[in-house]
Amino acid sequence: MTGAQCRAARELLGWSEQDLAVHALCSSMTVRNLERRAGRPHRSTILAIRRAVEEAGVQLTDGEAPGVKLQHRDS
Repeated sequence: MTGAQCRAARELLGWSEQDLAVHALCSSMTVRNLERRAGRPHRSTILAIRRAVEEAGVQLTDGEAPGVKLQHRDS
């Protein structure tokens, strides 16, 4: 998960840095640092953030320009 993907996922969900931090059980500073590529977060932290956005319905995409999209859910 890149910082840009993290920021885009939050925007799709309408979440603040604090909202994502609560869902991922980390600090908002951790989210901010990941998005700004400041420091090197632990792998477990990146996985927790990724899991939080995926559980909320965001799919991370790979390719030349990694991105995000909302998953279609059957209800």
